[in-house]
Amino acid sequence: MEIQSLLDDAYLRGSFSGSRPSLRPLIAAYIQRFRALQQADRFDLTIIYAELLPLLPAWLEQQLLRIPYILDFDDAFFLKYRSGRLRCFSPLLGSKFNQVLRGATAVTAGNAHLAAYAHRFNANVTLLPSVVDTVHYIPADPPPAATPFTVGWIGSPSTAP
Repeated sequence: MEIQSLLDDAYLRGSFSGSRPSLRPLIAAYIQRFRALQQADRFDLTIIYAELLPLLPAWLEQQLLRIPYILDFDDAFFLKYRSGRLRCFSPLLGSKFNQVLRGATAVTAGNAHLAAYAHRFNANVTLLPSVVDTVHYIPADPPPAATPFTVGWIGSPSTAP
């Protein structure tokens, strides 16, 4: 098995720090992804998390990836180009996720709502719940009722609002 991330840690740190990332590392990441796709036939199968190439249409992804794939998702990525800051891409990319779902050999979805959505486009959907590693993240004893509490949230700057 070989794991390839589109964006490296330095890019993500910059993105999460609130600074606007440079276009240069993003272009380099896409070039690296295109090179990897040219060698994809070394593998029997690939697993795609959410999408292979953000901001590019599904038909291009499917032309470049000529081997079967499993689509894994744990968030409402089907809304990515339909709402929020990327909705201006809706005419071109609004149905991208649905097309990627249709083309998948299988789909793994992080919750029942996402699995139900995926079933509309692909019959081979498996519910694979997103989980918290309770060995590393142990619930604290609850504070007394009058004590303020903390709400934890896992997300990204783009979904913070």
